[in-house]
Amino acid sequence: MPRASRGSIGLATARRVGLEGGKVVVSSRREENVKEAVTQLREEGIEASGTTCHQGKYDDRKKLMDFAKDKYGGFDSVFMCAGVNPHIGNILTVTESQFDKAFATNVKENFLFIRECLPHLEERGGGSIVTNGTAAGSDVGMAFIGADIRLYTVSKFTLAAMVYLVAVECFNRHVRVNCVIPGPIDTPFLAGGVQSDPFNKHLKVRGIKNTDPSGRIGKPSEVAAVVAFLLSEDSSYVTGENDIPMLLSEL
Repeated sequence: MPRASRGSIGLATARRVGLEGGKVVVSSRREENVKEAVTQLREEGIEASGTTCHQGKYDDRKKLMDFAKDKYGGFDSVFMCAGVNPHIGNILTVTESQFDKAFATNVKENFLFIRECLPHLEERGGGSIVTNGTAAGSDVGMAFIGADIRLYTVSKFTLAAMVYLVAVECFNRHVRVNCVIPGPIDTPFLAGGVQSDPFNKHLKVRGIKNTDPSGRIGKPSEVAAVVAFLLSEDSSYVTGENDIPMLLSEL
């Protein structure tokens, strides 16, 4: 059940899982995103459906899970990839509302969704949950501090810690929880971020050339391949991982 924003990692993951034979339910806050994603996926021969969902609202989260259960009898895996970066610059200049927004979306909503979908996964005998972190919130991604995305980094560090602890609690419930950690990926989210001059300069001058030997921005499909692996039985021995990087950082 990934998110369906156009050009996103979520949509790329839905495509990858669908092409591997999975049935997918996509969601987005915007109905037009859902309709467009479902149409695209079905045109590629993928069994897909979707509904709107504001991940921060309990009723919407419940609606999404009930939708999947009514449509397919249940679900075996969940990919949560919503994220926000409401502040660029010195973390000491962050407002309280910006701080709350970052932690609500990047941490709290992931936690609540995981907790609420657990009973559904247990009904199926277990399953897999993957969250979307960032190299900015990992040890190897500390180089991104120079990118002036400090609030985002702090919230993603917190998400990574939460994933590990939740995975421990879910182990005996036969539910695996992992976090993929992409570097800069060519998505609308990144496009919005690079409108900031400091962030743009970092990516073009330092971030890409010095931290990734490919010298380029990653593709959503490349992240989707990793997420699909983590959602599948091929990764049945993997849980609690929050250090699956897709970026080689300078040391």
